[in-house]
Amino acid sequence: MKSLFYSARKLLLIFAAVLAFFARVQQPFCQDFQAGFWPAEHIAILHDFGYIWSENTIFKPYRWERIGSQFSNDGAVPNSGLQWIAHDLVKETQGNQLFIAGTTDTLNFIWWNGVRMNQSVGPGKPFSSFAVAPFSKLTFWFRQRLNVQLFLRATNEPASLPGFTGHARDIRRFGLNAAEFDHAAVSYRNDWLLVQFARGRQIWGSTERETMILAATSPAYDHFMLEGRYKRLKLRFFNGFLESITDEVNINRYLVGHGIEYSNHRNLLIVLSELIVYSGENRPFDISFLNPLAFALEVEQNNRTNKDVGSGSSNSVWSVHVDWMPLRGLRLSGDLTIDEFQFDRADRPQGRPDATAYSLRASYSRILGRIPVTVFSQYTRIGSLTFRHDLGANNFVSRNLPLGSDIGSDADRWQFGTQLVFPIRFIISVKYGFSREGDRSLLLDKYASIERFTSFPFPSGQVQKTRFLDWRIAYRPFRNFEVLASGRFSRGTGRFDENKQYLMFSL
Repeated sequence: MKSLFYSARKLLLIFAAVLAFFARVQQPFCQDFQAGFWPAEHIAILHDFGYIWSENTIFKPYRWERIGSQFSNDGAVPNSGLQWIAHDLVKETQGNQLFIAGTTDTLNFIWWNGVRMNQSVGPGKPFSSFAVAPFSKLTFWFRQRLNVQLFLRATNEPASLPGFTGHARDIRRFGLNAAEFDHAAVSYRNDWLLVQFARGRQIWGSTERETMILAATSPAYDHFMLEGRYKRLKLRFFNGFLESITDEVNINRYLVGHGIEYSNHRNLLIVLSELIVYSGENRPFDISFLNPLAFALEVEQNNRTNKDVGSGSSNSVWSVHVDWMPLRGLRLSGDLTIDEFQFDRADRPQGRPDATAYSLRASYSRILGRIPVTVFSQYTRIGSLTFRHDLGANNFVSRNLPLGSDIGSDADRWQFGTQLVFPIRFIISVKYGFSREGDRSLLLDKYASIERFTSFPFPSGQVQKTRFLDWRIAYRPFRNFEVLASGRFSRGTGRFDENKQYLMFSL
């Protein structure tokens, strides 16, 4: 039986790899680019060099619109490693067409299949073995307005996939024991309006790779989204269901987001946003928070919620996001989040602190010879009490994972790195960093309530320190086939990453 199992898994791996090689990997108008797939990564590279900036946004994942024309507007991409990246992205705007019988209408579609081999225990742990994770992504769109997307992934080790929350079963099929729809969406869009109902995740932040308040590594959740555009302004609202947690009682948890974005479509993005987590015993959707123009302070202070617990029924944070390129290749990005700020004079003498978080990134990109090179530094600091609440059910977590940064809270991290893009379709990234985390980290107890809202040294308690070196090599010999290897060497006293070396490999 064991030999049969390994033979079946080997056949599955070969079959998925063949599909990944021959499948036409095209991304249509109005489709989401999930983080972790090469189109989103390549858009981030081009943004660092100042290309297709008009398609840049704080509200991610990216959606495809006028990519081909934007390369023309921004000027020709120079003869370098950027050319093959731009060429592959432009090719993704094409799709397969099915003519509907009896009409001149067409139904466009793509079908993307592949397989990944990730470390079985996930990133940040000592290498043990590889886990297999086949995936399939199917998209239909009609008249470039109505769009349906399905992204299914499965694995034999749930811990191997970031943000994966599918439950492992006692039995296996083809060597796999867990699967989930990581993304499933129905949406309608025109030039000024987007309406979507989806299972997926919102990714909000000034940078593409490591966002602070809503991250790509969070669990997927069902939500309704509404977005409107007018010239340089964009407004986004979403309301979603996170989970039900059951101890002695059943507590339902929800997530709400409001944001307004200004973009000059050349080199500047500014966003103001509010995020709300609300919960309660057997609590249904709150109609007050279903209103796109309702904000937490006004709703709660005027007792307009469906939960009679005053201002303790929700936890809200307010953020400012800025992405600016003052000179071509020089990019400055930052996020500032306020969870609690003591406006009243009486609060500070009583020892009530502010609860804030911020992230700053600076990068410089230029082409040396024919090799595009980006160097960057980034600092992230999340306060001891940030993203937490008097009611632990209102913490910014879901399904035992943070909604935002992977450092949780009561922590900070410095990172320095470089990225090189070679014309022979290689991308190499190296990053060195060090982090600190305190005793009140959100990662230690996801649903713990705040014991007392007073000032603490930062980081609090016994500080754990870690130094790490990350590396990543991606090779894409063809537009629809990629080989990726990455790893980490780390050393320190950290609870979550102590003296670890790991390796990951995917197709």
